[in-house]
Amino acid sequence: MNKNSKTAKQLLILFLVKAGLTKLNPSSKVVRGRRVISMMTGNPIYVTPSPTLADLTNKTDALENAEAAMDGSKIKTQQRDIALNNFMAIMTQMQAYVQNVANGDVEKILSSGFEVRNPRTKPVKLAAPDKLSIVPLSNAVTIKWKANAKSKLNVVQMSTTGLDKDWELRGESTKSTITIGELTPGTSYYFRIAHVNAAGIGDWSETVVCIPNF
Repeated sequence: MNKNSKTAKQLLILFLVKAGLTKLNPSSKVVRGRRVISMMTGNPIYVTPSPTLADLTNKTDALENAEAAMDGSKIKTQQRDIALNNFMAIMTQMQAYVQNVANGDVEKILSSGFEVRNPRTKPVKLAAPDKLSIVPLSNAVTIKWKANAKSKLNVVQMSTTGLDKDWELRGESTKSTITIGELTPGTSYYFRIAHVNAAGIGDWSETVVCIPNF
């Protein structure tokens, strides 16, 4: 096989985005986060990152500060763990965004600061979450849905009208439940959920409506 034909074959391979965070300690995770921020800033491939680079920077700064403040006490450890969970969640969401935009292009993936891994098969977007339930709380609501083991993250959109043009990202969770706060009592809110995997954001669930309590 000549060099050109080998390159042509490689171009047919769909690559997946690899975060490469699992075996890293918190300080090394911060370094990885900074690399992604640096390489995606001004990158013409990723014009409107979701989540934003500002949000990723805030979560990275929070983890770095929490790790630097570690003194062996329980409270500092808890604060660091919360910052770590927030950082991992937003990096997972950014990983899914890069996967969706790069669409398996290895050069585009590497330009984001993430790594690549070669899958055996093309990833498929996940079906919509089902078995949704919603419970009104004081100025908030709690939403639950059936867990999907293949989902790395779950994203939540909210609207006050339910119209397509009015949906906005309201939160994300690595679990199959989330509480959305800072809502106005007596106002109807519409919510929908989608699973996220290496193929990007999957199908949106049915819409659930709830009115927060006073």
